[in-house]
Amino acid sequence: MLALYFDKEFIRKFELRNDLNCEVLQDFYNSFLRKIRGVEVYVNATDIDEVISFANNNEFYNHLSEIATIRVIDFVKHLHDKNFYCQGAKSKIFFLENENENELQTQFNQLFISNNTLKEKWCIFQNAYDFGELIIKSKPDPNDKIYLHSWKDLEYFIHPIRNLIFFDLYILGNKDNQKIKDNILPCLMTLLGKNNPDNVEIKIFTSNLPRTNFKLDDKTPIWLLDNIKTALSFLNDLNKKTNRISLIKYDKTKVETPEHDRFIITNYFYIEVGSGFNIFKTNKDVNHSSSIKFNSILINKYRKLAKQKIEVLNEYTSKLKHKDSRATGPGSIIEHYLYYPEGNHQIFK
Repeated sequence: MLALYFDKEFIRKFELRNDLNCEVLQDFYNSFLRKIRGVEVYVNATDIDEVISFANNNEFYNHLSEIATIRVIDFVKHLHDKNFYCQGAKSKIFFLENENENELQTQFNQLFISNNTLKEKWCIFQNAYDFGELIIKSKPDPNDKIYLHSWKDLEYFIHPIRNLIFFDLYILGNKDNQKIKDNILPCLMTLLGKNNPDNVEIKIFTSNLPRTNFKLDDKTPIWLLDNIKTALSFLNDLNKKTNRISLIKYDKTKVETPEHDRFIITNYFYIEVGSGFNIFKTNKDVNHSSSIKFNSILINKYRKLAKQKIEVLNEYTSKLKHKDSRATGPGSIIEHYLYYPEGNHQIFK
C-alpha cells in the first residue's frame, strides 16, 4: 500500500544536516523512519558496490535496511512518466534532490520531499500527531484545544491526493439540516486543494444514491426535484476538480458484516468521523457534537486499518456489475459522470 523512494543524494545530504535535533526532523527520523514496517523501500544506487558503501558508512541507510529489503532501481529516470505512478503501491513518497519536486508534486499528486522542504512538508504528518482530532460542538468547551468551525479548517491537512474513498451511507441524503452543499461538497473541495484534477480519482460509497433516469413532469414533487438537482449539481461541481468520479451504492443487505463506520481514505490518511459527515446546517450551526480524526497511514496500525477497509470494499465491488450512466443533452444539469450503482472497479491497493 505504501512505497518509499529515496534518492541517494537525499540520503547523503541528510547525513550532513546540522539541525537533526529539531522537533520535525526528530519525528521524521525517530517516530517514522525507525518505526515504520511493512512498506516497500527503493534506493536509486548505481550498483552493488554503492549499496555496500552506503551500508558501511551511512547510518540513515542502515535504518532503511531495517524497514524492509531495499530494492535498487533507477526510479529517477521515470519521474516524468505518468504510467510510472500507476504501477505498484498507490501511496508513494519520494525523497529527492536535484529535481523539481514541487512541479512533480503538482503534476502527479504524490508527495515529493527534498532536504530543503523536509521540515515544511513533514508538517502535514506532524499536524496529525499534534492536533489531528478536530472537535465539533455546538457549544465549545474551553478545555478542548482544536475545533472544526467550518470545512475550511481542513486546510491544515491539505496534501497530495490521487485516490480518495468517501464512505458515509447518508452523505447524499440532502435533508433540510444536512445539505450536500454545506457538507460533502466543501469538505471534498477543501481536501482536494490544488491537486491536479487529471490525476484524482474519487469513489463515494453511499446508500442513498441519486438516480438519473427519473421522468420529470409537472407531477414530480418539489422536494424530490430539488434533491435530484442538488445531487447532480454536486457531481457537476466535483467534475470541475476531476472527471473520475464513482458513485457506488452500498447495500447492507448484500454484506454478511456490513460496514458502519464513516471515513475517508486518501493516499496518506485514514480520516474517521464519529457521527457522520453531515455536520453543518445551512446557517453554519452544528447538527451534532462529534470529532474528525486525521490518522496518518505512515503509522503502522492506521495503514493496516486503511488496508483492511480497502480490501473489504474491493471484495464488495468485485461482485457487482459495472454501469456507466450519462446525463447528456440540452438542459442537462450535468454533462458526464461515472455512476456505479453496480461497479466492478477495484479501489486502490
